[in-house]
Amino acid sequence: MKTLQETLQAKLENLGISYKSISVYGRRIVVTTVSRDTADKWIEAISPRIAQFKNTIQSLDYTKENKGTSGNPSVVKVWRTYFII
Repeated sequence: MKTLQETLQAKLENLGISYKSISVYGRRIVVTTVSRDTADKWIEAISPRIAQFKNTIQSLDYTKENKGTSGNPSVVKVWRTYFII
């Protein structure tokens, strides 16, 4: 039997909007995308019906593990959009 969080995550993944990751835990939803425009699409899709929009922040994700052989690890800019159920 699936939990409410697993069911909600599956529904969000099937909305057809691109994403890097979707996390649903407790009363929070965090959608990570690679562009601000896509983050805005998630706000439009989720905010009025499923959850309340809290904020969007720009962050960095590591693309590979740094094993001490190179200077700086490779990173990519991402947008994290937070919602409260």
